This record gives sequence, C-alpha cells and structure tokens, in this order.
Amino acid sequence: MKYGGIAREIPILQYPCAAASTVVYGMLIEFTGGVAIAWAGTNPLFGVATGDADLDALVLPVYVAKGHTVFIKCDAAIVPVIGAPLYKGVGAGLVGIAVSGAIIAYAVKPGLNGMVEARLA
Repeated sequence: MKYGGIAREIPILQYPCAAASTVVYGMLIEFTGGVAIAWAGTNPLFGVATGDADLDALVLPVYVAKGHTVFIKCDAAIVPVIGAPLYKGVGAGLVGIAVSGAIIAYAVKPGLNGMVEARLA
C-alpha cells in the first residue's frame, strides 16, 4: 500500500496451525510448539487471526504488529464502548472488559455482534 509516497505493508503473515485447530477470525493468538493457537495467556500475545484456520493447508493468517485496527472476538455478552480498554477474556483467544492483567487493546468503535474493532496496546 502507498501513503503519500511511502510504501507500507500491513503485516498479515501465514503461520502454521494444528490439524485440529479451532481458531477463527478475530481470536487473539499465541505461538507455541511451532504452531499458532488461541491465546490462553500462557505465552506472550503474538497477534490477531485475520481469518479462520485453513485445515487443508494448515496455516493461519495472523496480524502481527501494532498501529492498524483489527476486529477482535469478545467474551459472551460483552459490548465494549469506544475507548474502552480490553483485557484477556474468559475464553481462550477472546477479550473482555473486566480488569484482568495488562491492557491488550483499546476499542475504537462500539462492539457489535460479538466483535470489536480495536487497536492493540
């Protein structure tokens, strides 16, 4: 992509995933044992899944940087408001609004249908 003559790539890369991966679009990701899995808080946050796990090719597209907004899955019944800090959620790979450790991201738009558009902290 080009912005004002400066080339800039959006860092979405393909990473290996397990054959039985249940990772879907919007889940937070950690990298362990050579594969990308839903973030359980055990390892450092690695990125956000930008698509479902491809169980044929065994790859998962992951946004691995900061600066752009991404859609992140929320815990059940969580609807963040604009500017809300987001924390590790109850479910693996999800975010919530209850204070739980470090801030993961900030909501830039209100939550809708189980997702929130956010910027990683």
